[in-house]
Amino acid sequence: MLLAGVMLLPATALGEAVYSSDECVSCHPQARSAHPATDDDASCFTCHPWEDSAVPGPFPMPHDGDGGSHDGDWVSGTTQCNECHDGAYPFSHGPYGFTSITIFDSVDCNSCHASGMLNVFQAGASHSVARMSWGLMDYYSWGAVGQDGAVLGSVGANPTNPGVHANYQTTTAKCGICHSVHRARANGVKLLDATVATCSGCHAAGTGTVTSKLISWESGGPHHSGTLADCATRSCHASSPHGAGASQYKIVAAKLLSSNADSVLAAAVASSSVSGITVADLNADVASTWTEATRSAVRTGYTCNQDGCHVQTLLAVVKKGYAEEREGVYGSGDMYNKTGHMSSAAATSGAGSYVAVTGCVSCHDQTDDGVTSGYTFPHSETAYGTSSNTSGRAYLWMTRASYAGAADTTGLASSLEKAMDGTCLKCHRDSTGLLGIGLTR
Repeated sequence: MLLAGVMLLPATALGEAVYSSDECVSCHPQARSAHPATDDDASCFTCHPWEDSAVPGPFPMPHDGDGGSHDGDWVSGTTQCNECHDGAYPFSHGPYGFTSITIFDSVDCNSCHASGMLNVFQAGASHSVARMSWGLMDYYSWGAVGQDGAVLGSVGANPTNPGVHANYQTTTAKCGICHSVHRARANGVKLLDATVATCSGCHAAGTGTVTSKLISWESGGPHHSGTLADCATRSCHASSPHGAGASQYKIVAAKLLSSNADSVLAAAVASSSVSGITVADLNADVASTWTEATRSAVRTGYTCNQDGCHVQTLLAVVKKGYAEEREGVYGSGDMYNKTGHMSSAAATSGAGSYVAVTGCVSCHDQTDDGVTSGYTFPHSETAYGTSSNTSGRAYLWMTRASYAGAADTTGLASSLEKAMDGTCLKCHRDSTGLLGIGLTR
């Protein structure tokens, strides 16, 4: 959108910041001492959000500790900004009814109108200002903010179609996050911002640079080899990055997990009154009350339960007491009903539980500060970054401890250690080590 009433400068290439402070001031004599703002100061927060705001801006507002001037209690829509910033601007600044306020000398035209900012110089018969839409980078991001303040990931059908790699609809915004039609990286492949078009090429910590969704893909563990091309050689993920062959259920397909568990999930849905699993839950419908942790537990648990893998277990239990038919001894063919530990539960000291269960990582809790989730599970059993509770590999991604938060917390040194009581006591004894299983009722 062009801002009407703006004093126009000579034409230049789109977004090209060729004007120095002095050149701006030659046409705008008060550029160092005045600044546009709406009467209620709402526009201040377009460029000056709070430093901890989720909405990006080129110049965050000073926060706590800044001489007490901005204590974090001020909000958009007040006139408080004018208590410190006042003055007059020499011309109307567009269709938003901008009046003006005095700002510090260090701010000039390029502070808000340089290349890479929301309001950039635009070429034309004369130099004008245009507001860019959906971010400033060559590739979109679901966190990008549009000119109306909306976040890209929240518009259209995105909220009910999670994941970048599947669940495409006419009103989702996914393609442009990975591919750029006219501004693609020259040494990338398939218009990607990456030179290696594999799952781990984008998502392996230490290798992937194009997304913040990173996993540990170090050597050591049953689910990987440390080789970048190996993600699609297992039965966990669909081989297509666009979701072909993935699950029919949206929260499962969102992680490019295969359809191998769909039949078992369908059976759970058919018994939703006892399983606690509905189609609405599996499709991220607005009617679902599941947290992301519960979604993760169900799609991970049932993927692990697929034929040929952990068929003797029931790994995701949403509703207490729910059971499904599982094999007894692997390969025996003997089948009977089994249940398992709740996948989501509050800490209840009266029942001997002192740590809330928020999904798989409540037990498979090897930490990793180098990945997005903060945990190595369910990929490498060796942290890429620093682990707060494990040195080296933790078998089954698990730790054991004498009580919750105990100093003796350590990763399992072998798969046999899963039988050790410390894997249970780390949740079923309190942080003092004085209450809990074997100590009190």
